[in-house]
Amino acid sequence: MTNFTPKRCMTTAAFLLLHYALVAAPPPPPPVQRARGYSAFKLVQTLNIFDPDRRPLPGTATAAAPAKGAAVKAGESSIVLTGTMISGSKALAFFTGSDPADNKVLHAKDTIGDFTIASISSTHVDLDRGGKSITLAVGKKLSADGAITAAPDAPSATPDADPGKPPGAEEAAAPSAPGSADEIRRRMMERREKELSK
Repeated sequence: MTNFTPKRCMTTAAFLLLHYALVAAPPPPPPVQRARGYSAFKLVQTLNIFDPDRRPLPGTATAAAPAKGAAVKAGESSIVLTGTMISGSKALAFFTGSDPADNKVLHAKDTIGDFTIASISSTHVDLDRGGKSITLAVGKKLSADGAITAAPDAPSATPDADPGKPPGAEEAAAPSAPGSADEIRRRMMERREKELSK
């Protein structure tokens, strides 16, 4: 006759539970095959922000673009040339506008509002409207009537700027109020020049 003690009952119960868990457990899922090489970075490839041929993914909502050649309403909207990118044979101009449909990246011969891009350089774009040529520098705002003004909080660049000088070097010669944004920018530029010359 077998003597059942509490310790022996617990050991037997634990053994039976462990045996049941191992026998009745579903098989482990197959190992996940991870992509190797460049295909492992498919997301980077499809969402690469530096690709000049990048297009929206299918099924994503985008702002409706105005019809080509649509006139910009006088006094109501404006566009700002926020930057340009020249890479090999491609030249792109980055625009932002008061109308979200004017937030575009365009090539030469494309249109924005009733302006056609004649050429793109690293510091400006040449626009054409009805045979009239307009040069819009990076960081400048163009209103619908053709008036060019400085855009708020945009870098200032002029077509005749010396490419050897850092942006804002002309401004550094003029004294500014201590603690102002111009003074801080001037000191930061001086510090950067010292670091680069070391």
